[in-house]
Amino acid sequence: MNDIVHWVLEVEVKPGCLDGFLALMTELIEVTRQETGALSYEWTFNEDKTVCCLYERYRTSDDALIHLSSFDTFETRFLDLCVPVDFTVMGRPSEALRAKLAPDAPSYRTFEAGFHKAAVADH
Repeated sequence: MNDIVHWVLEVEVKPGCLDGFLALMTELIEVTRQETGALSYEWTFNEDKTVCCLYERYRTSDDALIHLSSFDTFETRFLDLCVPVDFTVMGRPSEALRAKLAPDAPSYRTFEAGFHKAAVADH
């Protein structure tokens, strides 16, 4: 069984908040880079940078919970700068992770089949 958990969070950047959002993005990337269980942490934008899609991938549910614990210190700033639009969790998250994510009302998708190749270079 594959223990990897990943999610896609789509947010709309609030008007006039792009600079602050980009600064927070940089901070969060540096903090998350230090988490050994964080496998992918990517932020992508539409052309006018009003919508951001975050892709996060963790080795286990426990690793995702570690990340969410550190994110708690950034959450107020994050929500001051953007509005969550869609949140989809993929894999087989533990009951503890589901409980932690419950206030955000994500939709869930269970892994059935496929593969993931390790990247050669970091972004």
